[in-house]
Amino acid sequence: MDLGQAWFIINIFFVAALITSLFMQRAYMEGHYKQLPQEALLRLKRRRDLLRIAAIVLFVLMAGTFLADMRVNG
Repeated sequence: MDLGQAWFIINIFFVAALITSLFMQRAYMEGHYKQLPQEALLRLKRRRDLLRIAAIVLFVLMAGTFLADMRVNG
């Protein structure tokens, strides 16, 4: 697998994590407005935060593979 393919795969996972984190934000806010129990809100918040962290890590990996690919391939 070359760096271009690695960048593409990481990019797909980054976009998926970003979109999923937006849906998790929506679920958390709806739960907040519907006054769900506190443990349910904490569970939604933890999932949202985990996906945000995953998106940040994937963004750094995506940028790194892009820069490495540009260095190798000009």
